[in-house]
Amino acid sequence: MLQILKDFPDFNPSLAETYVKEKLAQVCAGKLGFRVHNVVISGYDRARTEKTVVYQAALEYREKGVLRQKRYCLRYASLLPDDSGAALALNCPNCGAPLSDAGETVCTYCGSPLVQVMKHTWRFTEVFEKL
Repeated sequence: MLQILKDFPDFNPSLAETYVKEKLAQVCAGKLGFRVHNVVISGYDRARTEKTVVYQAALEYREKGVLRQKRYCLRYASLLPDDSGAALALNCPNCGAPLSDAGETVCTYCGSPLVQVMKHTWRFTEVFEKL
């Protein structure tokens, strides 16, 4: 969780958990007695242009009169917008040093504060039942 908050200081875990529950309700639409028991962050994957919070959730619903308990995995990713198809080059505007991560807030070479001009877009990239 600390790394997520370092990369995204405005990340709201409670709000993200609400989005997870809403997504599960969409996936399980029409299931009788649908209820989410628990939602936890089970991992965090970092790549240059995509960072993904991995959630696991336990839920239940009735199917053909039988109570089913299921586990789901959801990948909630922060993606940089890439409409142009162009390559992404990240450099410090002060010293020109390459930046290793689009989410950096301070240049590791000169210490200059960096403003994030490219906003991340959060979305679910994968939702599946764990068997």
